[in-house]
Formats: sequence, C-alpha cells, structure tokens
Amino acid sequence: MDKSGKDSVAISIVMPVYNCKKYLSDAIDSVLAQSFCEWELIIVDDGSTDGSGLICDLYCQKDSRVKVFHTENRGVSMARNYGIQQAKGMYVEFMDGDDLLFPNALENAYESIGDSELLIFGYESFPVKKTNCTSEERRYTSLDELAKVYSQLASEHLINSSWNKLYKREIILLNNLR
Repeated sequence: MDKSGKDSVAISIVMPVYNCKKYLSDAIDSVLAQSFCEWELIIVDDGSTDGSGLICDLYCQKDSRVKVFHTENRGVSMARNYGIQQAKGMYVEFMDGDDLLFPNALENAYESIGDSELLIFGYESFPVKKTNCTSEERRYTSLDELAKVYSQLASEHLINSSWNKLYKREIILLNNLR
C-alpha cells in the first residue's frame, strides 16, 4: 500500500503474447520468481492459436498479480498499447513471451531509477531468448540528456528495443505515447 493507504503497484510489466507456447511458462515463471514483489503482469494474448492463451489463464488463476486480456490478433504494437491502458503501476516495463528476467532484475531497476523518467538496462542474448538484466544501467532525467547519448546507445543496441527499459507511466500517458 502507498502512503494514502490505497493499493499501489510499483511496476506494470506488459507482455504481448502471440503463439509463444514453447517459451511462455519460463517467461512468466521468471516474473513470479522476482525478489521484488510490487508488480503486476499484464498479459495481452493477441489471438494466439497454439494454446498460449490457456497457459496465461492458468497463471492468472495462480497469482492475482497476473492479469490476462484476450484480444483478436492485431499485432505486437496494438497488444502493448492495450497493456498500457490496463497498467496501474508507477513504471512500465515491456517483456516479450520469450524473455526471461533475472531474479533481482525488477528490484535493481526500481532501486536504480530514482527520480528519472527512463532507465535503460543491459541484457544478455541467447540463441533464442533475450534475458533482461540490470547491468549497464543508465538513467535519464530529461530528453536533452538522452539526446546527447542517443547515438552511443544506438550503437550499443540499447535504444531500439522496448523490453530493456523501465518507463515512468505518467510520461507515457501525459504525452499519449504509443
């Protein structure tokens, strides 16, 4: 609970899911195993036909922090946007159905973001899965600050993906970012 006594969520993890049954349980289990517990997992099943939606529903029954929404297939961007609309957290992180989080990834990210609006963190690539981690964390408190290092971040492959960042949700909403 926050200081006002209302239920609060620090981080909303938005996970679009489309036909990733092979990796999905591992991805969701990596969220459930987090050392940081003030999160909600917003899963948007984007019309999966391989049984991914059923897996999502089973996890929703196991943990109230897991919320599942089934939509017709409209693509990953629409699924993420729908997830943003459902999110309640102070921060938003995106995660794909074949990603894994190290057990302390959310805790480290939440502690590191401070008063910044964006935290970019490193990741490790495996042959199939991308594993988010918090090495090489970088915080940015203004667009001017981010603009100065944009080229460097792009050359290090840290800027182009949505899933290696923690975003302040208020900024997304106030600027109608999609």
